[in-house]
Amino acid sequence: MVGGGRARHRPSVTSPVVRGHLGGFGAIAGVRRMLVAGVALLVAHNAVVAVVHSEVIMLLVNLAFAAVMTGWAYRQGLHRNEVIGRLRWRSAVAASAAAAVVVASILVAIQVGLLPPKGETMALAPGELWFRLLVGIPVGTALCEELIFRGVLLAAWDSVVRRPASTAATSAMFGLWHVAAEAQRLGGFSAAMLSGVAATTAVSAFVLCPLRRRTGDLVAPTVLHSTVNAGILASFVFASS
Repeated sequence: MVGGGRARHRPSVTSPVVRGHLGGFGAIAGVRRMLVAGVALLVAHNAVVAVVHSEVIMLLVNLAFAAVMTGWAYRQGLHRNEVIGRLRWRSAVAASAAAAVVVASILVAIQVGLLPPKGETMALAPGELWFRLLVGIPVGTALCEELIFRGVLLAAWDSVVRRPASTAATSAMFGLWHVAAEAQRLGGFSAAMLSGVAATTAVSAFVLCPLRRRTGDLVAPTVLHSTVNAGILASFVFASS
């Protein structure tokens, strides 16, 4: 006891004991709180994406969303280790190797014509391209999204529901986060846009969330996310130049 407070142990998101499986009204209140926060986040983000087309502004917006969600997590009582884990850099090496295989496969697919480059990608000015590759994707996309989804939201959902439901809820939110971006990329709302959102949801559920749990930190999913996204962009541009 220090200053009248109680010492509390908080297991991490990778602990075999999942914290806070609340029963009855506690569980309902926890899920309701998560849904309110999630809907507010998704509506705000998609509204911004729909009207903002500057890489720099979107970088700042995503950093702001990440900061707000991290502050929200700590106000909900989540511990730092639950949100970001204990950093293990060796996991980043394995993630980088896996990402290199994916990027190499994409490069081969482009060369043989299975993945034709997108017009908007080819239209990027050199400055825009390098900003996106070196700053926009690693920081504004990968780091911010991993902190928000595989950090804050996965840990917060873990505190109110069991792991399979937590992974599903986090991944569904991750897919819906990309609705406006997919609509812009594909020229509007369509079956192709829904397929893109579904694919993004699946990547979170079957790759990024399991990777976060297995490695115990955000390094590996962030490195994998960043390397694959940047590799896809670079492959489209440089393989067709």
